[in-house]
Amino acid sequence: MRQFEQFKEAADAPSGTTISVPGFEEDAASLSSAVERPTIVLVTEKQRASHAHIQFALVSELSASLSRFRHWTAIHAEVDRTLIRSGRVDELRKVTSGHADLAVVITMPDEPAEPSFEILCRDLATGAIHFSTTAPSAPSAWRTVFNEICAHVASRLQIAISTTRLHRLDEQSPNYVSAYDSWLDGQRLSILWRTDTEAAAISRYEEAIRQDPKLACAYSSLAGILNSRWIVLPGYPLDGADLDRAFELAKTAVMLDPLDHRNQVNLAWSHLLARRWELADFHFGLAHDLNSANPATLMAYSIASAFMGNHERATQLSERSFELNPLREPHYHGYRATVLFLAGDLRGCIESVEQSNDLFPDIRGWSAAAHALLGNDAKAGTDFRLFLRSVSAAWYNRERPTRREATEWFKNVFPLRLEADRERLAEGVDRAARLA
Repeated sequence: MRQFEQFKEAADAPSGTTISVPGFEEDAASLSSAVERPTIVLVTEKQRASHAHIQFALVSELSASLSRFRHWTAIHAEVDRTLIRSGRVDELRKVTSGHADLAVVITMPDEPAEPSFEILCRDLATGAIHFSTTAPSAPSAWRTVFNEICAHVASRLQIAISTTRLHRLDEQSPNYVSAYDSWLDGQRLSILWRTDTEAAAISRYEEAIRQDPKLACAYSSLAGILNSRWIVLPGYPLDGADLDRAFELAKTAVMLDPLDHRNQVNLAWSHLLARRWELADFHFGLAHDLNSANPATLMAYSIASAFMGNHERATQLSERSFELNPLREPHYHGYRATVLFLAGDLRGCIESVEQSNDLFPDIRGWSAAAHALLGNDAKAGTDFRLFLRSVSAAWYNRERPTRREATEWFKNVFPLRLEADRERLAEGVDRAARLA
């Protein structure tokens, strides 16, 4: 597997190339030859002999982890300690001649009894600090500590990169939009979960494919939108046309880049919606193996596991996703509500719905069913009425569904593998409907 990855990286572009930039001796030619993807520069002090091996170990582990994220490039620069300590973002920009988007600055205290690292992530466009942390480096704890730092760094950078890249896009000419930026703009629109932004996101992904027919993530993200219409647009007919197109797009993405975990996730969703359970589980497992530090992938695998009836795994994946991502967007809570309901944690489901900002039109259906099964009759009736109002407002053909249509849609739209799960959901929703 590793040999294949190395071969593919050599054939494509150097995702994870390490470029040494001693002091302020700029190597603009080397940096400009890097692919036009967002770039993370790992900034370290010029190595001191006493701790050189420790710093090298941390940087190597962090670089290896970041290099698995194939939608950005990681480079390395060594600078003088005094310049790092100045905290000036303009000095960090000079190190990479303006070619990097984010700097992950790694420093060590002057004379620690036990060496430890201070890690700071800065946005090179705005100077904003995205996070800071410390890492003890006792040899016995190295592996665990390094893995945890890499996971937390990755979860934050996924958000920070998007913000930084879009900021840069705003500063460009209105006529300049690269294929990658078209894709990234589509990503920003996709997570708003609205009918109007969904249409705009589809347009951006299709434009990205036209600009670069080999941009795997554009095919994958377009497949993801087509695969999610059944929940964004309540009542949308599952006639197979969208799902068939999504499947072909997802297969193309995986053929172009099988090592990108996101591509494996969207192919897995295509299999899941077609009730090809074993294939869905296989590709979700591949995505997890490729990048177990990505909270979005973990949450997708979590809700898919819940749909497939593996509730213990679904709960564990959900907890891990929340642990890695401190900036939990509303859809994380929405997904978790479903996971917890199907796992039998009805109170946890209700708490998650309350934190979801009612992002999904169906979300109050889950809390209504949970309240009904818990015997909270008044709250069940209230939430069912909110569910009807939200679903009616989002109904795909702008018509108002009947109470029965909305209820039957909710009971049957989710790809639930286990009959027991389908029966429990139907029981809760039907009881809530009677109380409304």
